[in-house]
Amino acid sequence: METLAEDFVIGEHFDPRFSATPDLKRMAVTHATHDHPYDVWLGELVGEGTTMSGIEWRQLTRLNPIAEETLAIAPTNRIRYESVDNWQIDALFTSPLHHDGKTPPPLVVHVHGGPSFAYVDSWGGWAQVLASAGFAVLEANIRGSQGRGTAFSDAVLGDMGGKDFQDILCGVDYLVQQGLVDANRVGIIGWSYGGFMTAWALTQTNRFKAAMMGVGICDFHSFHAQTNIPDWDRRFIGADILERPEAYRERSAITYAAA
Repeated sequence: METLAEDFVIGEHFDPRFSATPDLKRMAVTHATHDHPYDVWLGELVGEGTTMSGIEWRQLTRLNPIAEETLAIAPTNRIRYESVDNWQIDALFTSPLHHDGKTPPPLVVHVHGGPSFAYVDSWGGWAQVLASAGFAVLEANIRGSQGRGTAFSDAVLGDMGGKDFQDILCGVDYLVQQGLVDANRVGIIGWSYGGFMTAWALTQTNRFKAAMMGVGICDFHSFHAQTNIPDWDRRFIGADILERPEAYRERSAITYAAA
């Protein structure tokens, strides 16, 4: 199998899995997509010097034939929608594996951690688990995510739960407007920063009918006192807890729990 692609995701999650030859003209990598498990691929530069046209990829292994042949995989598509300030947000949308089509399916918004992380077209994960249970899944690379440059990643600094949260709501609105999901059956889940956003969402809107928070932050005062990364909140909130404690209360979901 050979492919010449501009968008070819290398590695597994945080691990690049990249090994180049001494002349840097060929490289062995691990690669997967949402419908194909991880295998080893060989990439070779095409062209020379200024006439370089890309990388030609060739699959070297077939490590998971049983998974390829027996697992039912829900389709995942890349989408882009407009958020506040006219910012364009890239996301992955996974359709439910089984759906009767009589009404739009329920939606689960899955918010990634970090926020210095990004969803890519890859194998497995929560999207397929949820899709197999009949849910559509939105995995959006909201502002703060990697892959769109420094300005995009830094846009979350001092504004956690602000415009990044609006990026999520705009994504839900987009899917509803397209007739792809049920506006009245929307849930949200997340881990770490996604857990913070899950707790935050429940105190800011009634849009979400269910939520699952994993190792998230709902109280930044408590987090600062117990974490082993006490400079993280200072950087992302943009304030020192002793000098501006009100900034920590303002960004804590627990502050609005009674709302």
